[in-house]
Amino acid sequence: MKLSTLLQYEQIVIQCHDNPDADALASGYGIYQYLKRNGKTNVRLVYGGPYAIQKSNLKLMVEELDIPIDYIRKLTPPELLILVDCQYGQGNVQRFEAENVVVIDHHQVSTELPELHEVRSQMGACSTIVWDLLEQEGIQVNEDQNLATACYYGLMTDTNNFTELSQDLDRRIRDDAKIDKELITRFRNANLSLEELSIAGEALINYDYSEKYRLALVGAKPCDPNILGLISDLVLEVDVVDQVLVYSVLPFGIKYSVRSCISEIRANRLAEALCEGIGSGGGHFIKAGGFIQRELFEPAFARFVERNHGVMESVRNADGTYQLDWVNQFLKERVESFIREENEKLLENKTSVIFDLDGTLLDTLEDLYRAVNAALVANGMPERTIDEVRQFVGNGVKKLMERAIPEGLENPGFEETYAYFRQYYSEHCKEHTAPYEGIMELLQKLKAKGIRTAIVSNKMDPAVKILHRELFADVIDVALGESENVRKKPARDMVDEALKELGVDRKQAIYVGDSDVDIATAKNGDLPCISVTWGFRDSYFLLQHGARCLVDQPSDILGLLGLS
Repeated sequence: MKLSTLLQYEQIVIQCHDNPDADALASGYGIYQYLKRNGKTNVRLVYGGPYAIQKSNLKLMVEELDIPIDYIRKLTPPELLILVDCQYGQGNVQRFEAENVVVIDHHQVSTELPELHEVRSQMGACSTIVWDLLEQEGIQVNEDQNLATACYYGLMTDTNNFTELSQDLDRRIRDDAKIDKELITRFRNANLSLEELSIAGEALINYDYSEKYRLALVGAKPCDPNILGLISDLVLEVDVVDQVLVYSVLPFGIKYSVRSCISEIRANRLAEALCEGIGSGGGHFIKAGGFIQRELFEPAFARFVERNHGVMESVRNADGTYQLDWVNQFLKERVESFIREENEKLLENKTSVIFDLDGTLLDTLEDLYRAVNAALVANGMPERTIDEVRQFVGNGVKKLMERAIPEGLENPGFEETYAYFRQYYSEHCKEHTAPYEGIMELLQKLKAKGIRTAIVSNKMDPAVKILHRELFADVIDVALGESENVRKKPARDMVDEALKELGVDRKQAIYVGDSDVDIATAKNGDLPCISVTWGFRDSYFLLQHGARCLVDQPSDILGLLGLS
């Protein structure tokens, strides 16, 4: 779409989304300046919604850059309505009627677009799109320092201080924009008022965390919705959090912000699912949000309370609002249900399973423990406990011995002790080793269903081959261990080789393991991962290291694959 196409209209309104952020303000300002420059006198820049701009930095931005934006509740239908940084019909933008509609946006498409639109979902900010559209019309944005500063600040805030840039055009604006640096500093230093700081602090203290889903929920007092996004960004930086929901209960509904840092759970899809049937939501893969309408929320909430043996009268506060604990549980159930369903979709209709060996298929700890101590004693070194050996395994036998031998690789006797271990273990690797309870039944059922299977292990390849031949030859198709030609896990090499030997497509495979190494291997191999809790690492450890799908017994795997 060319901006010059808009010049055929005379009565024009440019609309930002409700509670406009810096990117919406900058985008609208850029279109406004273009139209004014081309002689359009009947032009307005507006936004609607329940609240006028409250955040200090945005008020300062409007004032210092002379952005002529109006807060309105009603609008006589204009000849042309141009929506920037949003889409017509979305829940975060008040709907005004118009003879013609244009959409300029960088979010994922979530509504039916009008004939005239410019939506580039890959861009970091709508400001980038407007900058590019202006340049296509021969306008050098840098000749207007106020506009360049606005677009730069819009891009900066929408990309988390430029940390989420992926497009060359975004990077060029970051690097080349001729801005008022003093103003940018003032905007950044006015991001929070003292009242908003108190709201954010109180909300963060009372967070709720779901360990199973690596999900954080934070309820905040009524505030500017941009504060919800600020809290979301902060919480997402916590090491054990992959998804964040921050919400605020308002008299007319619930405003919320969503964040996700994993590709399997997209924030925009989560935002849509959270308000399905009771509101509207959407956004980017990482950042999204939405609004739940009170009149639609209340019947769904009443059913939730009844299902959980509550009484509506008892969950309502004196002022008519609902107790935050109950609202939190309602939202949490919806979010967890969506995450669970998305994880299950990733695992359905698979035709192959790649297994780790030690701690996943086989309980090898006793034989490893005995081999480690046999090597240590033979070389005059102190023995290790079985719990120590449990923690040492996972990165191959050399790393196991490096951890078990005092001073590790620096010990003069390392190579001799390591060689002793390899020899001893190759001769005694199956004396106390056996499949975990339920494993053989699982493998037999997978084979009966036509599922191809493989083993990839950091154990020495000869030992892997022996164990495969004697225990799994009838039920597992391929077995690979550590060798000179293939990098050990968590590198993807073993996974790639196993898929090649199985003759299956990566999209049809999943990975099953018991350790952080296995989680990393699956990620590097671009495979969904099931983490088992019966092996060498407990569920807490696995969740801390990024596990997203845990099973407590082998038969659970069949259910996840849709084979039970």
